Amino acid sequence: MASKLPFPIRHRVFVWLGLGLLLFMPYATFVLQALRHGFDILGVPLGNAVALATKGWKEGILGILVLAVVWRAVRYRRLPFRMHAMDWLIVLFMLYGVLVGGSIIRSGDDIVFGFRYDFAVLVFYFVARSFWSDVATLLRLLRTLNLAALPLLHFGVLQVFLLPRTFLEHFGYSNTVQVGGNPLPPFHLIGDSLVRAMSTFPGPNSLAMYAAFLLLASLFFGKRWFPRRWWLLDTTLIAIVLLTTYSRAHMLSVIVGLGVYGLLCWRRLLRTTRLPAAVTAFVFVVLAGALYLSVVPTSNLVGASKLQTLLFHNSSSILHRNARLDGWERIRAYPWGTGLGSVGLATLNTGRYVRNPESWYVQVTQEFGWPGLALALATVGSVLTWLVTQYATQRDDLRRFAAFFTVSFTAVVVSAQFLPSWFEVGSITWWILFGLFVSAVDRERAAQLALQRP
Repeated sequence: MASKLPFPIRHRVFVWLGLGLLLFMPYATFVLQALRHGFDILGVPLGNAVALATKGWKEGILGILVLAVVWRAVRYRRLPFRMHAMDWLIVLFMLYGVLVGGSIIRSGDDIVFGFRYDFAVLVFYFVARSFWSDVATLLRLLRTLNLAALPLLHFGVLQVFLLPRTFLEHFGYSNTVQVGGNPLPPFHLIGDSLVRAMSTFPGPNSLAMYAAFLLLASLFFGKRWFPRRWWLLDTTLIAIVLLTTYSRAHMLSVIVGLGVYGLLCWRRLLRTTRLPAAVTAFVFVVLAGALYLSVVPTSNLVGASKLQTLLFHNSSSILHRNARLDGWERIRAYPWGTGLGSVGLATLNTGRYVRNPESWYVQVTQEFGWPGLALALATVGSVLTWLVTQYATQRDDLRRFAAFFTVSFTAVVVSAQFLPSWFEVGSITWWILFGLFVSAVDRERAAQLALQRP
């Protein structure tokens, strides 16, 4: 049995490269923009290669890691991990998107950027599956990410309560300067005066997604990292940052995730085989309800209280609603899709037009048609089913990690209904850590089978 085990990657160079990716991503926008601004002040023009590297550095690291995985697979003539049912569905979804969506659009730029925003996170997942991992490694990694995030969390609080709103202009932020194809305004407001925290991220929603991930990690594991007093301070700081982003989507996603945790703890369900189906059905019902709420007309907030303004910020809701309604009109006109990269954040980079429905599910349906949406939902359902099954069958730390990843994945898929958040620092981080978790589960199972052999 031992000779048939996969050969996960453990080489230090690739391990440190992956760790560097996870640690640098939350700071990358700020650091790279500050460096570009510094070169502009010095009058030193950036070469094309350097400018390209500031935009696609994540993809460059991903490419190196993919080559390492391919080399490993060729050397040992098999994949460095086992394929589960959810993995085959992910592969099928990617193949359908690239082959069918690519054949519709027939544009190199659209295909490249469309793949980046739709499928790159799934490639990160498969790369992470190729690395050796165990529970202790995951705990250390989550703690390291939590500690590394403390500067950006404090910076976000300072932005809201102390620093002038134009502070980031000193580092080259403006409504015209662009990195990675997206404008970087120095601040975001609700109303005329309320500053939203964005810290080192390109915007408040990006920070909110990462803060939501950190908050859930702290709730599940923080007491194991810090004394109770420091854990409370850390959790409170993360919660304040999440609240001051005023990102309704990510706040709601955390609430729904914790609701899923309530289902996991329901003993009557836990004793049956219906738990995976119950959790998946609950998440899909929430997604359907969220879609309905996101397209219904919003109330007029003229003369509303400040609390109502914070909760509903009418102008944002109307813009998002109109974008989704436009997306549904195009879906009716093109039920088989308009092609990979034809909508979403990819259109910010191709330069022809911008068409963003502000919902990953509407975007996928518009790109790949109804079969594409079915595959996307099947992928989400298969991941949820696998995670809940692990929660019901594993014990101790593996079970707690299964609960954490179930709750945090729920937060990811719910927020993707309200925002184009599928390719964000928070979601990339989640998929990488999830890949490591699956690797740890497979390793534990293989070890148990080896011990059972006579």
